[in-house]
Amino acid sequence: DGHDGHDGHDGHDGHDGHDGHDGNDNIMTMEEEEEYLSSQHAKLCPQSNGNGSNNPYSLAKEQSFGFFNDISCESWNRLRQITSRVSQHTHSYPNNPLYRSHIPHSFYQMNYEPNFSCLFEKRVGGNGNGDGPKWICDPHRLIEISRDRKRNSKGVEHKERQQEQNRDGDDDDNGDNHGDGNGNGNGNNDIPPGCVIYSIGSNGDFQFETGIQNLLGPDTCEIHIFDMGDYEHLMPK
Repeated sequence: DGHDGHDGHDGHDGHDGHDGHDGNDNIMTMEEEEEYLSSQHAKLCPQSNGNGSNNPYSLAKEQSFGFFNDISCESWNRLRQITSRVSQHTHSYPNNPLYRSHIPHSFYQMNYEPNFSCLFEKRVGGNGNGDGPKWICDPHRLIEISRDRKRNSKGVEHKERQQEQNRDGDDDDNGDNHGDGNGNGNGNNDIPPGCVIYSIGSNGDFQFETGIQNLLGPDTCEIHIFDMGDYEHLMPK
């Protein structure tokens, strides 16, 4: 179907000079890419002082908001480079976004090429299509992140409560109205959830929401479902 663009009409390289990519913009040779990655590594990655005290995973953890805590700085920079290059070749025909939309597999490849891969991605909620199951990037990481966030919130809350008691001269803390420690409190000082999932457009199919709750545990994430229709009567209790 002319993917190489030799016919000058619908190829990715856009030799016809209309609205396709020319395929050669900002493309590095492997030697140039390795040189660039080396400079990024020297600039962004922590240098060990000999006793291993610097954390080689700190850059990925910081830039992913704590999600990836086991990807080395060198590997993370390589992933960033791949993402930046692929993003330039997504949406091949921005001036004609419906081009080849009548051919699903061709339209998909021209507009939605993946630019980041997760090592432990999982299909959550079964193997169906449509509004049910969803692919999730490394869902096991949410358990640890949620636990750490709630633990940190609990520690901050306890410290603030102690400071308030010291100011008021109140030493009586019977633990009332401070939540249950799982992000499901019932008072004014509830511990916030460690993870929040927004599910938009369920069409009454809750396979994903029940699947992710069963996978992670009932106290890991708080789930909110938004839909144009009213499907509350179909929601699992």
